[in-house]
Amino acid sequence: MTSHLTPAHSVRTLSLVIAIGFMAVAGSPLVAADGDSTYTWSAELVAFDEAAKTATLQARIVSHSEIEDFSAFSQGDQIMLTWSGAYDAASGVRTLTHETSVDEGERFTMPVEFVSMEMDNRYVNFKVPVPGSDVAKVKSLAPGQWVTVTSPHEPGDQAEAVAGIRPYNS
Repeated sequence: MTSHLTPAHSVRTLSLVIAIGFMAVAGSPLVAADGDSTYTWSAELVAFDEAAKTATLQARIVSHSEIEDFSAFSQGDQIMLTWSGAYDAASGVRTLTHETSVDEGERFTMPVEFVSMEMDNRYVNFKVPVPGSDVAKVKSLAPGQWVTVTSPHEPGDQAEAVAGIRPYNS
């Protein structure tokens, strides 16, 4: 059996399929670049300060090449933490800087309070605010347990850096 498709017809068909694919991806909420989109990340709970409604968390650093000299960070510094991630999930800390604001269009970046470096500078401890509606969830956890956090891609400030926090397995 022979095909009646000409090369020009095949190219048009392939172009149509590619165009439809691009339109589907462009309309997907997973790649939306607006400031309202969120992503999730996980970290180990180090401590919870119920009065201040802050959690101290520990996350793994996945790149040393893009992080400033670690000795430049002191406990209490307001810093920018950027996650390594794609679409709506992040998995490790890519950068830490002394920047004071999130650049427009910069995804996976959030202002945090620096606490310390651990285990030969392979982990960073930092504080984030805990939304009032999530205090009971975090209070029920013991240090060493993990949490999953939802953050906006472009928070305005540290108070907006966390939209929700819950136990890792819930």
